[in-house]
Amino acid sequence: MARQQNNIWKRIQQAEGKALAGLKHVRFINGRAVNSEDDLCAFMVQWWDQIWPDRKQDLIHIPNEGSGSKKRGADLKKIGVRAGVPDYIVCRNGRPVGWIEVKFGNNTLEASQKEFRDRCKQNGVYWAEVRSFDQFKQTLQKWGLYDPEIDKPKFFQLPKQQNPIDIRKIFKR
Repeated sequence: MARQQNNIWKRIQQAEGKALAGLKHVRFINGRAVNSEDDLCAFMVQWWDQIWPDRKQDLIHIPNEGSGSKKRGADLKKIGVRAGVPDYIVCRNGRPVGWIEVKFGNNTLEASQKEFRDRCKQNGVYWAEVRSFDQFKQTLQKWGLYDPEIDKPKFFQLPKQQNPIDIRKIFKR
C-alpha cells in the first residue's frame, strides 16, 4: 500500500513538472494559444483539489469573463458582475483570505483591475497577480495557507506506524 502511495505521489510531482515546463512557453498553432490562462487556472484548481479535497469550496472562481452577446452582458451586469474583480477568491474554512488575478503571457492588468488591487492593498486585504503555477504556490505560502512539507495529497499520507507486535507475548505459555 505504501509503495502504491509513493508511486501516486511521484506521478503528481511529475505532472507538476510537466505543467510547469509547458506553462513557461506559449505556443501558437494556427493562431490559437496551446497554453493559456485557462490551462493554468485548470491546473491550479486540479492541484488544490488534490491537496485539500475537503476544502474545495475555499478556492472560488469568479466567472467575470466578457463573452457572449450584448444582451447577456447587460443581464450579467444587472445581477452584479463587476469589472476589475479578480479571477479567484481564496478562503480558509469559508472565511475570505485574499484575491488572485491570473494573467498569462503578455497580458497586463486593466485599469479597473488596478483600481481593485489598489483598494485591496489600502484596506490590508491580500491580493496577488499570478502568472505561473509556482507563483500560485508561493502566494499561498506567503498568505500562510500552504506548507509544502505538511500539505500533501490526503491519499499520500501514510498511516501512523503502530508498535510492532511481539509474537512471544501472544504465544506465551
